[in-house]
Amino acid sequence: MMKDELFRKQLRSLLTEYHFTLEALSHLTNISLLWFNEMLEKKSTLSVLSDEQLLTLNLTIEMFRVGVPTISDDERVSTIMKILITECGLKPETFAAYADIPLEKVQLFLTNPEEVESEVKYPLAVKVMFLFSLFKDSIYLT
Repeated sequence: MMKDELFRKQLRSLLTEYHFTLEALSHLTNISLLWFNEMLEKKSTLSVLSDEQLLTLNLTIEMFRVGVPTISDDERVSTIMKILITECGLKPETFAAYADIPLEKVQLFLTNPEEVESEVKYPLAVKVMFLFSLFKDSIYLT
């Protein structure tokens, strides 16, 4: 019972502080929207979920409550770039060509992102996210 109340508190925090929606959580976790509504109304409990659903739910909520606010945008983009390089075989030259920025800026961003000006970071981030969306289904993260 205590776990249910703690979960409701965390869920409400996610909904109010970060303006997340139950629809988005349902989509991300593959847990029905009805369950989320019933959970908030105290008509359901965590015990009806499978172990896999509970793990997915806990990881998702913690990622959005703690992970998103604490990881810098630079770190997030450079990590995605490194994943695309190691897992998908992309090169820094690929990012430079698509973002239309000098290769030296891409290399600097990979090592010291704080030294790269914002005017360079934005087009780089947009292209990195687009490339990630293309490759995401082929990336195996452990």
